[in-house]
Amino acid sequence: TFMPSARDTAQWARVVLNDWALLDGAAYVFRQLVHDKDFLRHVEAFKPEIIVHFCSYSWPVAQFAKERGIPAVFRSHNYEPSFFWEEQEKTAQWNPFNWIRYAAKERGEKNAVRYTSSVATIPFADVWRYRQWKPDAIFPLALTYLPQSLRAPHVHEGKKPLDVFYLGASYRVSFHLRGAAMLIEDIAPRVLARAPGVFRFHICGAKLPQYLVEKCGENIIYEGYVPDLEKFLDGMDIGAFPVFTGKVMKGKVFESLARGFPIVIPRVCMAEYALAHEREVLLAESIDEFVEQIVSLENEGKRAALARGATEFAGEHFTKERLMTALDTVLGASLREAKEEKR
Repeated sequence: TFMPSARDTAQWARVVLNDWALLDGAAYVFRQLVHDKDFLRHVEAFKPEIIVHFCSYSWPVAQFAKERGIPAVFRSHNYEPSFFWEEQEKTAQWNPFNWIRYAAKERGEKNAVRYTSSVATIPFADVWRYRQWKPDAIFPLALTYLPQSLRAPHVHEGKKPLDVFYLGASYRVSFHLRGAAMLIEDIAPRVLARAPGVFRFHICGAKLPQYLVEKCGENIIYEGYVPDLEKFLDGMDIGAFPVFTGKVMKGKVFESLARGFPIVIPRVCMAEYALAHEREVLLAESIDEFVEQIVSLENEGKRAALARGATEFAGEHFTKERLMTALDTVLGASLREAKEEKR
């Protein structure tokens, strides 16, 4: 996030008066970008036919494009106000300054939609807000790396112990941390007590707090950052993701699904996809349910059926062909709107 120096605080205050969404320092960085001489020279030389901007706080780029008659596509990975709010601890949510930050981010989200020709969004719970603001320009586009993750059903026959994994990119993201803590402190110990010698847990991702590292051991292993994820996952059997907050599409969940793993998730991790309990995934809404569902996966036939369901679902929704069709739709819609505006 950009933090203005004392020298440009006055300038920041002036632009905030023009649009208070620029109270979000991340957006102010992009406002500075579109006034940068090198950026302007590059745009003039390159003459883009379409500009794509990622994340709602880049909305000044969309405003810049609109003012110059260049179609813009907003690629949304999450609804930024909700993402920001759910990262906050309960005490921080009572801070009035964070209410102001939330309001600025929501204003920025609206700007991102209204300044762009079309929105390419992953299917998450808050997409309905976009459709209120711009009903005919919202198009679903899944995570673009999923086609390269597609694999055959992942089942090791006759293996013990079964390796259960949890993927977190960084534990500085609070809801990733809460999921890891729940797995280490509550779920894994109870599974190991219920089924001794049957399961082994692996916690992946950087910057796990030391107090949680110290609670890991022989059968709850902290892997840290995994440089060769392909090799690591080849030895795994089950994905478990007790992440009950964060309304975005969980990339690690859907990558595991695409790789043909049986997985256990709460309903919030489904995004807006019609995943069925005991067909493509196992759903669990509490610690008790997570324990029960993981223990049930000792059954090899059940693991194999879920792996097949995951593979079939991913093969229907995450192929390169389907992705390219969706991308063509988004870009075509942007170009059509630009032509209509010029008439």
